[in-house]
Amino acid sequence: MLGNQRAEYGKQIVSAVSTQLQEEYGKKDFEANANAAFQKAIQNGWIKQMPWLTPLPLGPVSIWTREKIIDESKKYTSRTEFAEKSPTAYHHACEDKSIFQEMPWIVEKKKPDGWWNDKARVMEEGHKYTSRTAFANGSYSAWKSAKLNGWIDEMVWLNGKTLNEDKLESRDCGSLIR
Repeated sequence: MLGNQRAEYGKQIVSAVSTQLQEEYGKKDFEANANAAFQKAIQNGWIKQMPWLTPLPLGPVSIWTREKIIDESKKYTSRTEFAEKSPTAYHHACEDKSIFQEMPWIVEKKKPDGWWNDKARVMEEGHKYTSRTAFANGSYSAWKSAKLNGWIDEMVWLNGKTLNEDKLESRDCGSLIR
């Protein structure tokens, strides 16, 4: 008798926690922030009784028609931006890759393989930055190629600062500003 009361009480607690987390943060946070409760809900089959935790189907219920995906994509200039700012529309676009042919304004920013193996390109890219940290943050692949190929030391305009020195300097400047 006591076992059934405890199980019912546990179910109520798990349900309350999942509802609160879903309302405040979203469905994923129930699993991430209350993993023990999430596992208990799965073990006891309570998840089925918590429809707010069930993801919506993508198929026919979806609002993302071909026309709406194309209209949404007009807000962005690259696939990366489209994917980051409208992930659901982008996901649906990826299901039918031919749709990207109807989006000439979406430019692929990814460089072709081997692009940064050319020293002249790497040097040209490096000239856009004043420190190694800025170079690494702004164009990681070019920076990595410069580092691997030993060209980074030839980039004297980067003040010869190592990443750690540059980070320390920016921290010192930041503390002066405060």
